[in-house]
Amino acid sequence: MSKKTSKDELGATVNARLRRDRTNTMPTRLSKQARPHYLLAGLAAGGAAVGQLAAVTDPATVAGGVLAAGAAGTGVRWLMRRGKTGRAGTVRQLATGLAATCWCGWVAAAAGIDWTSTAVLAAGGYTAALGWWRRHRLPDPPVTMPPVMVEDDPNDPALLWAEHIGGNSGDALPGSSLSGAEVIPTGVRYQLHLVPGRQTLSGAQNTLPKLRTGLRLRRDQDLILEPHPETDESIIQLTIVRQSKVLRQAQPWPGPAYNPHSGNIVLGPYVDGEGSAEWLLAADNRLYGGFVVGSTGSGKSRLLEALALGAAGGAGTVVWFGDPQGGASSPFLAGHADWVARDPDGIAAMLDAARALKRLRQVENAYHEWEGWTPTQSRRGLLLVIDESHGPMADEKMRAAATELAREGGKVGIALVLASQVPTLDAFGGSEALRSNVCAGNVVLMRIKSKQAKSVLPGVDVDPSGFPRVPGYGFLVDDTGTRRSAPFRGFYLDDQTRDNAAAQVAWPELDTMGTKAVGEGYQNRREREQSDKQALGAALAALARGEDVPTLTAKRPVLAAAAAGPKVHPFPSWPPADTTTGDNTEATPDGGGGRPRTAVEAVRELLAQGVTSPKELRERSQYSEKSVENALRELADRGQARRIKKGVWRPTDA
Repeated sequence: MSKKTSKDELGATVNARLRRDRTNTMPTRLSKQARPHYLLAGLAAGGAAVGQLAAVTDPATVAGGVLAAGAAGTGVRWLMRRGKTGRAGTVRQLATGLAATCWCGWVAAAAGIDWTSTAVLAAGGYTAALGWWRRHRLPDPPVTMPPVMVEDDPNDPALLWAEHIGGNSGDALPGSSLSGAEVIPTGVRYQLHLVPGRQTLSGAQNTLPKLRTGLRLRRDQDLILEPHPETDESIIQLTIVRQSKVLRQAQPWPGPAYNPHSGNIVLGPYVDGEGSAEWLLAADNRLYGGFVVGSTGSGKSRLLEALALGAAGGAGTVVWFGDPQGGASSPFLAGHADWVARDPDGIAAMLDAARALKRLRQVENAYHEWEGWTPTQSRRGLLLVIDESHGPMADEKMRAAATELAREGGKVGIALVLASQVPTLDAFGGSEALRSNVCAGNVVLMRIKSKQAKSVLPGVDVDPSGFPRVPGYGFLVDDTGTRRSAPFRGFYLDDQTRDNAAAQVAWPELDTMGTKAVGEGYQNRREREQSDKQALGAALAALARGEDVPTLTAKRPVLAAAAAGPKVHPFPSWPPADTTTGDNTEATPDGGGGRPRTAVEAVRELLAQGVTSPKELRERSQYSEKSVENALRELADRGQARRIKKGVWRPTDA
């Protein structure tokens, strides 16, 4: 075992080592500065010896010898040093040697040193040495500053955490601590060390209000807790957002931000400025829906509109919109969605139509041996957006249909997006199955007044009632492990930008086979929109007269399929019809089979009759401008029509 060395023994060893180091002695360090003194002392000693010699012999002879020897020595020295020093150095050495020789000759002639010769030697010698000392001066000693006593910052998050949060047993997270401060552009990031076996990420998120006060955060600052990307689960990542551009000013909407590689729609940047929150739309051979909750003024409706624009304009998805408030929740979606239901009966018919489409596509998958659904298939995805879902989902039949779609629709490209102002099970009609299936893809929390979100919604450990009053502020809950569960701010979609984007988007419709499969409710939707518009006008006039209005939409006939509720259909034994034959036959005025013509059928027939102007096509087909544009685009994709020039279309077989 080695013997420990005391501090005194260690100090003695160091001093001994320094004494053995000859280069560290005082004479060695001052050798160049003392050299002029050595030379003058030697010259004085030599002069004294010469003076004594001259006193006992002939002074003239000694003086001459000294001068001759000094001149010869100076010359030899000059020859030896020539070329090794500069011109100024050579002249300086030559002058010094001759001056020393002359002084020695003077002393010899005077037969000894006196006060005059000594004064001349000192004055001349030290004057000549000034240049030497200037070139070899001692360095100035380093400036020693007294040690700076760094006082602890009273607002340092680590100290505040230890004092108010992780210290005593009564604190929010006793025993926890912060380490590894990392400065980021918007604030600072730490590693939060939880007590293993006692504390979790969800438990820490439940205490966010206490953590904010413990860290003395202001209202315009934010706090993010999320899993650490590299450590075990007892260490999580804590980010303090002090100055966020995202929170200070609205972020303009960049357009239908759909990423075809990831299948996601960008909702807006995270508040710490690192990345963007994304809505998972199409991945894993399925279409994903989700749930959005937010009170009035939170930005919920604008987020749904941006989501619809991204789905329709970016992913080519058919968008249906159901609103039990007559379309008042989002007049924009009510005016642009492919199918709009403004009352419970309409939403019920819409859900039944989606179920019929689901059954058709399930048979297609089985017959063609397709693995689910992808955006690259000819079958367009269908996204049903139902706002204020707590109303329709209270109906047992609609709740059963929605649950079936949420559970089975994704694999065939059909998904539900439910939105509500309440985060409780009421938004799902009290159905746990509906809630779990809808929330499997996306959950976006926006500011609400209820404190029950974290106890009802799966994976939610934050309290949306404490969110800042910032329009578009939301919290994305990720259940897939591919995105951050963190607060973000939705893109700002102003009216003009939204309307301009809607004009550029080709709002898709179902294909011909899907149109036939979903039934009359979808096929008659354009006529239904007109009757609903007339009913709204009549209701407005009646209300202006002070009369009661029982309903804001036209009376809807009850379809047998809708009234029958969920059915189990036997698996058919014949293959599905070819999707190309539906439009190749000659169109009849009623579209065949007693049903109305689709927009594609009507436009193709009018083109064959010689109608070339989109305006005349709209007037004669009685379809909207958007429907005619989509029909022309679809016919062009099929190779059945082409645009000759602006405003002129012709059938290709004409």
